[in-house]
Amino acid sequence: MKKLLCLLLVGMLTLALCPALAEETPTLTVAVVKSAISIPVSEMKVITDVEELCNVKMDIIEIPDEGAGEKINLMINSYDLPDIFLNGLSKSTVINYQDQDVFVPVTQYINDEVMPNLNKVLNENPEYRAAMTAPDGEIWGFPYIEEMYGLVCNQGILNINKDWLDALGLEVPTTLDEYKACLEAFRDNDCNGNGDPSDEIPFVFRVGTSGLGSWRNNQSIGQFMGCWGQADTGDRLALDADGNVICTATTEAYKEGLKWFNELYNEGLIWVDFALNDESQIQALINSDDCVVGSLVFFSIIDAVPRERRDMYTAVPYLQGPNGEYGCKDNISEMHNTVVSAITTACEDPELAARVIDMYFDPQRSVEANWGPIGLYYVLDENGVMVWNHDVELPDGIDTFSQLRSYSTLNGRPAAVLSEYYDTVVAYPEDAADLYNDMIKVGFVEKHLNDPIIPPGMWYSPEDQETMSLISDNLYNLIDNYNATAILDGDIDSTWDAYIASLEAAGLNDYLDIVQRNYAAYDAVLDTYLSGVDAE
Repeated sequence: MKKLLCLLLVGMLTLALCPALAEETPTLTVAVVKSAISIPVSEMKVITDVEELCNVKMDIIEIPDEGAGEKINLMINSYDLPDIFLNGLSKSTVINYQDQDVFVPVTQYINDEVMPNLNKVLNENPEYRAAMTAPDGEIWGFPYIEEMYGLVCNQGILNINKDWLDALGLEVPTTLDEYKACLEAFRDNDCNGNGDPSDEIPFVFRVGTSGLGSWRNNQSIGQFMGCWGQADTGDRLALDADGNVICTATTEAYKEGLKWFNELYNEGLIWVDFALNDESQIQALINSDDCVVGSLVFFSIIDAVPRERRDMYTAVPYLQGPNGEYGCKDNISEMHNTVVSAITTACEDPELAARVIDMYFDPQRSVEANWGPIGLYYVLDENGVMVWNHDVELPDGIDTFSQLRSYSTLNGRPAAVLSEYYDTVVAYPEDAADLYNDMIKVGFVEKHLNDPIIPPGMWYSPEDQETMSLISDNLYNLIDNYNATAILDGDIDSTWDAYIASLEAAGLNDYLDIVQRNYAAYDAVLDTYLSGVDAE
C-alpha cells in the first residue's frame, strides 16, 4: 500500500512538474518573410539562438517573399495577427494601420531594463531615435540599421579609364574643363586599339528616376550640379544655408548644369541612350569584348565592370566648376528602415516580445542576422572578430556569398550594424573596402560624410502621406522628363519658366511645405534627445 501511495505521489508530482515546465517556456507566434532559397526559418541560427537565450518558443509563420506585402496586408485586415512581425514591414504599413488597433507602441519598452541593446544604439545615435518617433510622440516598431562608413549616402563614384588617359598622355582631370577635354580625346582616338575610332563612348550614365529615398544618383549626374553651386540629390531635396528645404531641380545650378550636359550631348561626348534608364544596356557596354567606355558614374566600380577591367578605371577626385565643386551627401539614411519589425495587439506579453526582439540588436547577433551566421558565413579569428569563411563549402544551388546570405538568414531584419563594430566585432566587408577607399579618394569622407540630410524615413501623418503620394508621382515625372529632354533638345533658357510653372501647378510648394514642416518636427525631437544626451 505504501509503495502504491508513493507511486501515486510521484505521478502527481510529475504531472505537476510538466505543466510548470511548460509554463516556463512561453510561445510567441512570429511572422517572418522568407527568401525562396533560404533554409526553414525555424532552423536558422539567428532564430534558435534567441529561443535558447530567452527561453521562449517561436511558432514561426513563414511568408514567401514574393507577394509578401499583400499577404501581410491580408493578415492585418482579417486581424489574423501574429504576436510579432519580425520583418517585412515598413513605416508606411504602420502609418496606414496606426489607428486601427493593430500595432502596439513600444516606446515604454526601449530602456535599459527591457531592451538594453537597442536603447544603447539609440542613445548613441539620437538621430535614429528622432526619425523613429512618430508625430504622436510614440515609437511603433523596430529598425534595420546598417552603417558602412556612409557608403549608401555617397551616390556614385565618377570613374575614368586610366589606361586611355595614359595612352593619350593625359592626367586625371581636376576641373570640368579638363574633364571635358579628356572626353573629347576619347571621342577622337581609337583608345581601345581595335581599329575602329568611332566605337568609343566617352561618358556613360543614366538619368534615373527620382523619388523619396531614391538611389537615382548612383549612376546619374546630380553630383555634377555642385560645380555650379548646388548638387542635385536623388530625391531632389536639400537644405539651404538657412535650413530651408529646397527643390534641387529648380536651382540656377541645375539649369546651368543641364546646359553643360546638352553641350556634351551635341558634341558626341555622352552615351546617346542615357535617357532610356536601362542599366542592362550600360552593363552590356561595359562588358563588351572591346572596352568602349571612357568614363562612367556608378555606385561602385566593383559592381560595374568585369574583374579583369577594374584596374583600368580610377576614381576622379571631386571636379572644380565655375561656381562650386562636384559631390554631395544624398538624403539616404543608414537606418534603412524605420520600422521593419513590430509587436501586434494580439500579443499577450508585449514586454516579452520586446525582450526577444532586443536580442537582434546585440552587436554580434546583429551581424549574424544581417549577413550570415558564425560557422557558415563567418568564422572567428584569433581575436574573436568575425571574418568571412572563405573555406565554406557552398550548399547545393548556392553559388555566391550573396546567395549564402539569403540562404542562411532573413531579408530585412531588425538589426543594428554600426561602424564602430568593424575590426572589433566583424571585419569590414571585403567587397566594400575598395568602394570606401574610393570615397576617401574622391573627397566624400572628408567633405560630406557628416553633412546633415533630410531623412527619408521621417514620420508623416496619414494626411501628409496621402497628400504627398497624390503629388509626388506627377511632380517627379515632370522633373525626370525635363531632365532628359533638356539635355537632348537644349532650348533650356526658353523652356525654363514653363518648366518651373508646371512644377508649381503640380503642387511643388505644397510638397516642400510638408517636408519642411515634418523636418522641423524631426529636428525639434532630435534637439530634445540631444539635450538629454548632453545633460547626462
